[in-house]
This record gives sequence, C-alpha cells and structure tokens, in this order.
Amino acid sequence: MNSNSFSSTDEHSLNAAPNVYDVNINSYSPDQLRTLCSKLEDMPKINQVEVLRIFYKHNKEFINENNYGVHINVTNVQDAVLQEIEEYIKHVSKQETELTTIDSQQTNSRNYILKANKDTEQVYSTS
Repeated sequence: MNSNSFSSTDEHSLNAAPNVYDVNINSYSPDQLRTLCSKLEDMPKINQVEVLRIFYKHNKEFINENNYGVHINVTNVQDAVLQEIEEYIKHVSKQETELTTIDSQQTNSRNYILKANKDTEQVYSTS
C-alpha cells in the first residue's frame, strides 16, 4: 500500500456545506480531481515522489505529512500546479509506452535472430 495519498476532499470539507467545491481555488471539477488523484495513487512510488517535489516547489502548505504518509488536498491547489502535474503524468505515460514498445521490438528481434540461427544450424553426424 502506498503511503502517499492524494485527496480531493479533507476532513473539514466533509462537515461543510453540501457543495464543498464552490470554494475551490482551481477550476477542476470534482470528477477531474478524483481522476487526477487516482492516476497519482496508481503511479510507482518513484513517480509519486517526483509529483511531491512539484507540489513542494510551488507551496509547501499543500503537503500534510504524518505517520501514515503524505496527504495533499488537491481542492486547495492552483490550476497551474495541477496542470504541471498533468503534464508530468502525460510525460511518464508516454515514456512507459515508448519503453514498452522498445522492449517488444527487442524481444521480437531476439526471437527472429534465434529462429534464423535455429533454421540454419547444420546437424553433424559422427559416423
């Protein structure tokens, strides 16, 4: 279980007025924030640490750290920061796709070479 948590609500918001998103400082809808949080939570820890650096670079007050990990209430994060994080997610996704493609090409090449060598092997008899 990852110790990093990205939240689109906080404890105070749960007890607030029915539509807590009316006071957001960003233009993201609740669904967009949930989707962003899900993407961040699904990322490997090394990528989550990089996202944490982005938050830290813009404003340390976004970050709430305790014994259970790091928590960030993304409803209080400006659009520019969220957009930078989305760009980072796109970059990581593109990089993973490219690495998967390269790995697949290497595997195909390796299999082709091994098959070509197997087809051209000569069998020698000792008679």
